[in-house]
Amino acid sequence: MCAHIDHRRFGYADVVPLLPEHTVAPKIGQSVQTECCGCRLHLHRLPSGPRAYPLALEKKAAAYRAVLEEIFRLPES
Repeated sequence: MCAHIDHRRFGYADVVPLLPEHTVAPKIGQSVQTECCGCRLHLHRLPSGPRAYPLALEKKAAAYRAVLEEIFRLPES
C-alpha cells in the first residue's frame, strides 16, 4: 500500500503495519530507508509534543533541523 499518510490523522503505530515486512522501524530521532511499490522511502521519526515525549526544546529543534537539512540540503549554520 503506497499512499500519502497524513501524520495528523495517523499515529506512528498506525503507519508501521502498512510498511513492508522487511522495514526496520526507526527510533526517535533516527531515520531508515525502505521500498514500497517500487518507491524508495525515507522514514523519519521525530520527537513529538512535550507531554508525549519530554525533551528539551533545543534537542527537538536540532532533530527537526537535521531532517530538514537532509531533505532540503540546507547549509550548516
